[in-house]
Amino acid sequence: MRKSQMGEEVVWDVDRDLTPEEEKLSKYTLARSYFDACSDSVKPCVFYLSVFPSGSKIRRRRFIRRWIAEDYSRETPGSTAEENAASLFFELVNLSIIQQTENKLMSQVNTFLLEYIISQPMEDNLVFALEGSCSPNTQRSGRHLTIRSSWDRDINVFKGIDFSRLRSLTVLGEWRTFFISKKFGMRVLRVLDLEDSVGVTYHDLEEIGRLIPRLKFLSLRGCRQIKQLPDSFGGLSQLQTLDVRHTSIVMLPPTIFQIEKLQYIRVGTSAWHADDGMLTIVEAVDDTTTTPPIEDGDHTSTAQQDGDGNSPWQDSDETGSSASSISIPSHAHDDTTPVQLEEDGDHTSTIQQDGNGSLPRQNGAETAQILQAADRYQASPTHGDGYTSRQGTQRVAKKNNKSTCPWVSWLSKVLHASALNEGVEVPTAARIGKLTTLHTLGVINVNGAGGKAILKKQELNKLTQLRKLRVSGVNSGNAKDFFSAISDHRHMESLSLQLDEDNFLEGTSLPKLVAETPKSLKLYGNIKKLPVSWIKQLGNLKKLKLELTVSGQDDIDAFSCLAHINIKEILTHLCVKLSQGGELNFGDGDSSNSYISLAVLEIDCISSSVVTFRCSPMYSYVQLLKVRCSKEVSLTFSGLEYLVCLKEVWLMGSFDDDKLKQEMLQQLGKNHYEPVLKLVKQPSS
Repeated sequence: MRKSQMGEEVVWDVDRDLTPEEEKLSKYTLARSYFDACSDSVKPCVFYLSVFPSGSKIRRRRFIRRWIAEDYSRETPGSTAEENAASLFFELVNLSIIQQTENKLMSQVNTFLLEYIISQPMEDNLVFALEGSCSPNTQRSGRHLTIRSSWDRDINVFKGIDFSRLRSLTVLGEWRTFFISKKFGMRVLRVLDLEDSVGVTYHDLEEIGRLIPRLKFLSLRGCRQIKQLPDSFGGLSQLQTLDVRHTSIVMLPPTIFQIEKLQYIRVGTSAWHADDGMLTIVEAVDDTTTTPPIEDGDHTSTAQQDGDGNSPWQDSDETGSSASSISIPSHAHDDTTPVQLEEDGDHTSTIQQDGNGSLPRQNGAETAQILQAADRYQASPTHGDGYTSRQGTQRVAKKNNKSTCPWVSWLSKVLHASALNEGVEVPTAARIGKLTTLHTLGVINVNGAGGKAILKKQELNKLTQLRKLRVSGVNSGNAKDFFSAISDHRHMESLSLQLDEDNFLEGTSLPKLVAETPKSLKLYGNIKKLPVSWIKQLGNLKKLKLELTVSGQDDIDAFSCLAHINIKEILTHLCVKLSQGGELNFGDGDSSNSYISLAVLEIDCISSSVVTFRCSPMYSYVQLLKVRCSKEVSLTFSGLEYLVCLKEVWLMGSFDDDKLKQEMLQQLGKNHYEPVLKLVKQPSS
């Protein structure tokens, strides 16, 4: 007798093997019992899961924001729509219908349950997919259309679809212009999800803004070829979610700030490495063994969370070729093949300067590409995606019978600025204070002209519903104004600050609510000295990530002060950039009676180093060690046996595979807890 987890019994003779039919019936019965155990409010969300193909790893926030847009989750007395959607999600997790990855940021649908969902009749399962080669004679209609990367993009098949009830369109892989057309009448479309799609142009975006006025959710995340949003987006008056993270957009148009129902804005020019859940990771084995398998748990076929999971620093966090200057991996997007990301430092997605004022090694190539983009932009009369230079403005405007955006001419300057700052610029005339329902915003550069205007006009003060805020460009000249601008934000939960300067926070006093409200804090950028007294003002923190640049042993020994302030039980993630090499010891100077719940330690080696771990309570709780280096850097580790809680070590960057890998495997062999070595390689472009 076999008994399902939900109590329904399927009885077979235990002395014989099941026939294929009996095994299929057992799985079907078990899947049905899972589905029947769901509450009525959750069942529509279960069917919704078939939007994504089997094996996909999806950010939790992506599910939640889509469910809200489609009214699967609504605000109730005492709970926001976001909170209710999160409850639906975790109910599916508790039922094992959704399985989360170890870092909790990415999720995967239970495979055999997904097969059950897909097998249901169309009247029950309102999701329909285009994949492979489809017949144009087949009648297709439904509420949710998903276009798989395997579909042959037959326009005649697409013309035969009834779009009158279509509420969501999800495109995986290549985008085609004919997907959006006035003759298809997608007037009730609420969700347009183009995350990591390839081939989306400026003209396509103009049509989206003009033809789909009822959109509530729009994701262009990972569409690296997109550099500008059109003015027509100002007509999306119902839009709640705009996700353009990991694109090449460096400035938001003024019309975006006319969409007063916006709740969630995610922007930023950072590279894809910002999300661990998106990285393709290969387990390292000794060269005498067989080819290492790919670790499915760290793959994603649809990419990037926000790090908007619970961790504000994992943007969290974890795409086609481009005709523009910013390179994009040219791999094919397959439904079951993980999207590989440009591995460029997943702890921070900005291009920063080291202690000597030079650019760190891992971001130099992308910096050069961005600067070349600005130069070519100035010289080129027109670009295929809608960009025009000053020389070509009048001609193109006349041809299209439309005026160009006045702020486009600033692109060259902004591109140069963005090389050192992942934040996006906002126009000086932006009325961001009109977005009174906004609860997630970032990354915005508060040191640009528009950012300074926002602080001066007290626009941030008006966003009283803000829960999560991410800004860049914070320095001694604007810190006081910035903290004053958020002084009345009693709902603030997560704050992420990229600092332009070092050692200025120590003398900065925080307003009462700013000190008491945030539960998560990320500090990164140009930080060399730990702002201990400033951090001690934040009395309600639950999570903290610090990113520091150190130049020698004294700076590392200074970490011992973490054991004596109130953050010692909440510091979960520490990133250390070694700007100068030599012999460096971790654990020599810390207190013997300290306890720090440091789960993740990242070491970014810019110079050749010999890194040694000592027996230390501060580092003994590290579960994940990330090491970044390049072929030009000689790196040696010892003492890894003292990291008694260590589970995994990730080697990241363009390092010498064999040498460092074999040395690391030998070191890990001394650790009785048998941690696993994994390689995170930069994909070819």
